[in-house]
Amino acid sequence: MLDTSRIGRDDAISPSEMAQPQEFCIFCGGGDLSKEHFWPEWASDLLPESGGHKIMRAIGAGPLTTHRERQGGAKTIKLRVVCRNCNHEWMNDLEVAARPFLTPLIVGKPVLLTVQHQRSLAEWIALKVILLEQSNKSQVVVTQAERTAFYESRTIPANMRIRLAICGEGGWRTATVRMSNWISRLSRFTGLKSGMNIQVSTIGAGDLLIHASVCNAPGFDIDEVVPVNKRIYRLWPLSGDELNWPYKQGFLNSASAARLCQRIAMLEQLPNKARV
Repeated sequence: MLDTSRIGRDDAISPSEMAQPQEFCIFCGGGDLSKEHFWPEWASDLLPESGGHKIMRAIGAGPLTTHRERQGGAKTIKLRVVCRNCNHEWMNDLEVAARPFLTPLIVGKPVLLTVQHQRSLAEWIALKVILLEQSNKSQVVVTQAERTAFYESRTIPANMRIRLAICGEGGWRTATVRMSNWISRLSRFTGLKSGMNIQVSTIGAGDLLIHASVCNAPGFDIDEVVPVNKRIYRLWPLSGDELNWPYKQGFLNSASAARLCQRIAMLEQLPNKARV
């Protein structure tokens, strides 16, 4: 479950935290950290206002409900995990590259996405997934080696899957749902649990619904462990074809978007179901 104890607030870094030993950039390892806005200003201006940062959650197969709400709204999420150089250089380049076609996706206008456009969009989303998991360091799944590769060559983690759909209904116009867990195929030779190795996130941004997952658990396919509605367009890995958006088969209403996120709730039960 996404830790909402401080995101979406201006006091994201408390005095006690500032007094702790210097932290380092999750990408390059440098210092001089800065607060990174999860949503850049230009994208934030396109999103509707919300009274608070709503984190929705489904318990098992139950209905999706608001689990927790914080002041400030999802548009104000800030994370202090990257240095100023990364923030203002290559990360800014990703923002600039994605903005021309991400804008129509958010506001619901038609757009032709070439293969290169889709790659740029996938890189931008991969960056956001990596940043989002840093809101709770105990739930990080993307490894340091994968973050370094992304920093050096924009290599998206091999086991990341990204899908896009149209929704834009109800609370999904500004919403975030995320969960992570640890799974393994146990035997008497298997070591103890160590960290998280699977995560699923669904992010609502205006008319756009982003569904992303990462599975670093050996022997597991994320699409088999947490099945996804086949109507959702697979952005990454790339198909190699151009995409005329809106993708007619990828429309989801609020109810179907909620069912999609119920798949996230399955992660709570995986440690028992996945052990063989």
